Amino acid sequence: MKNLLRTALFALILMSMAVGVQAAAPASNLGGVNIDPDEARTEGHISITYGDGTKEEAPYNYVALLINGSLIKESNLVIENDRTLLPLRLVSETLGAEVGWDGAARKVTIKDAGNLIELVIGDTMAKVGGKSVALDVAPKIFKDYTYVPVRFVAESLGCEVGWYDGKASSATQENPIVPEAHYFNGIPQVMVSRYQDAQPLTKEAAVEKAREWAIKAFENRYGKYEPLEEMPKEYVETSFLRNKITKFSIKSESDRFYALDFVWEFWIDKYTGDAYMLYNGANKSISRFDPDDPGVLAFAG
Repeated sequence: MKNLLRTALFALILMSMAVGVQAAAPASNLGGVNIDPDEARTEGHISITYGDGTKEEAPYNYVALLINGSLIKESNLVIENDRTLLPLRLVSETLGAEVGWDGAARKVTIKDAGNLIELVIGDTMAKVGGKSVALDVAPKIFKDYTYVPVRFVAESLGCEVGWYDGKASSATQENPIVPEAHYFNGIPQVMVSRYQDAQPLTKEAAVEKAREWAIKAFENRYGKYEPLEEMPKEYVETSFLRNKITKFSIKSESDRFYALDFVWEFWIDKYTGDAYMLYNGANKSISRFDPDDPGVLAFAG
């Protein structure tokens, strides 16, 4: 009897622990990414280096695809009649769905948890959960991938999908960060996200997390940090940094990151609290923020 009670109690403890565990967002691959139009070996292309060291050359009309905060390799988005088409297998499998292909019927099936999605190449009618759904554009094959409109991806897979045209016209010298949801200035991008039960940081919590990271870096380089509400008339680097940290606020956000204005564009991951630095000039360079790096507070440019 005692053994049964112990077993039951242990099971209850495990269940309570499982209930209390919050779903984690998938890791972002953006640390170490570099997008440089000057490094391309082929005229009319830009060079992309990923965090794992692999490289890709993309055309100058490149549209970036980001899924849950990660830059997708060789995504080859297609713009057709002002509609953006996404590679369905690439998006589906990145989100954890199973994709099947029937070559004879030219039919794609996607199993996403309890949801079954069925499409036929060239047919504007699809089935989602047994119900017929009309597509703006029929699925098509491009470079061995099935492509479908962005809206269908959002509706059938339960995603949020954002579009940024790459224009930075709303940025100003005083507020250099484009307020629209985006990752990089100057590059059109499609942002697909589905974080399910993962809970993001609030903006207030993200600002405090940014201060923690920045203060640690400041104190490693300059000594004790003291808040500074007003900038002195005479420029002093330490005063500038203290004032920036004191006045931290969210300037923009994407599905994955809050962006703050610092010596570079300062990102806080909404789901992990990790910090990144983005140099958002003609060359885009993203690095994990390392407060122990003596050069981490150096100015971009």
